[in-house]
Amino acid sequence: MHKNVSSSPVDLSLADAPTLLSGDVTCHPLSGSTFKLWVSGFGLGQWLSFNDDGHWLIARYAAEDDAMPVLFEAASECNTYHLQNTYESDDQWISFTDCGKWLRATYSQSDAMPMKFTDAGDGTYTLQNVWPGSGDFNQQYVSFTDNDNADCGEIHPAHSLRADYGEGSAMSVTLHELVNAGQAQM
Repeated sequence: MHKNVSSSPVDLSLADAPTLLSGDVTCHPLSGSTFKLWVSGFGLGQWLSFNDDGHWLIARYAAEDDAMPVLFEAASECNTYHLQNTYESDDQWISFTDCGKWLRATYSQSDAMPMKFTDAGDGTYTLQNVWPGSGDFNQQYVSFTDNDNADCGEIHPAHSLRADYGEGSAMSVTLHELVNAGQAQM
């Protein structure tokens, strides 16, 4: 049975409301929700998932059914989340490699990358790695490659994700919430 996906993108405008506690719903309105991510920008329009060879994140899936569902868990900063791949109960967390900052879904919860979601004002969001001590935050936006890359002993196909871009090169995502995510099976 397929999970139902809302046809409407999610609006994070509530996330900008003032709050005193980072666990407050106004600070983390997406926490506990599961979404599929539509990746766009720079001529691309594809669903996000992972490949079978290492769980590397790739925006290359035309069919929504091929997109991985992602659970959002509140991280320490407002509008920042740890993301968990819940496809077929895989339950691995998304983070980045030391070499190349490539994104993959093979990590434990304690190693999950905190990812900041910034509202672009048009229904899309940019993503930024905000792991403390991981480098210049201005060069840690998430985007995809244009071509295949041989890097760090791995072959990364075109549209593989990494967190080493400047803000102007960040990809955009639209969030599509899964309805009854905890009850249905994929």
